[in-house]
Amino acid sequence: RSELLAKLENFYVATKMDDKFSLEVSIMISEIAAGNMPEGYAIAVPGKSGSGKSTMIRHRLKTHPGLQPYVDQYGNKKQACLWVKTPAGCSMKSLGELALKAAGYPGGALRNETAIWDKLRDALMVKEYKIVFFDEFQHVLHATTSKSKEHPANQVKAIMQSDTWPVWLILSGVDDMMGVIEADPHQQTSRRTRVVEMELLTENEITFVASVLNELC
Repeated sequence: RSELLAKLENFYVATKMDDKFSLEVSIMISEIAAGNMPEGYAIAVPGKSGSGKSTMIRHRLKTHPGLQPYVDQYGNKKQACLWVKTPAGCSMKSLGELALKAAGYPGGALRNETAIWDKLRDALMVKEYKIVFFDEFQHVLHATTSKSKEHPANQVKAIMQSDTWPVWLILSGVDDMMGVIEADPHQQTSRRTRVVEMELLTENEITFVASVLNELC
């Protein structure tokens, strides 16, 4: 039974969406490696709950050759991508604290949101993170704060535009996550965002689904 469960946990089915997302990730990594882009940009992956977006992104980030952990010349273990899950009701201040913690920096001593995100930019540079993956990013829209939707858009834009260490973002969430990107009245955030919208399976893919079930059986 344990072997069967392990097989199921490690079983991954690639779909047409994997090809689309993988292409965008490969382009992003190539542009980062080239070093000729003064600002970062975002890949947004909106989709219905249960559509497989988080699983797809995690699988690709784990397996992409350009995102594997490495050891630098000083013996420090490094990784290009930082993963942060956005919990329900999360404000941008709380999200900054979570990202700092994920990067290895406790942010409890900082009370001001601006200071937290400034510290995060410094931490990303020190740790040499070039990509940050914010999962379930729609939750920042539902935080119990008095700030407008434009506020998270400005924070996202600022982290991509950093003069000292521009960062590229991967954002996933249900469809209303796009409200963060579209809230920028000057459309600067949307211009810096490439969208890979999750598509549901159709009846034309019944044969594909059947082949997957047969393999599992």
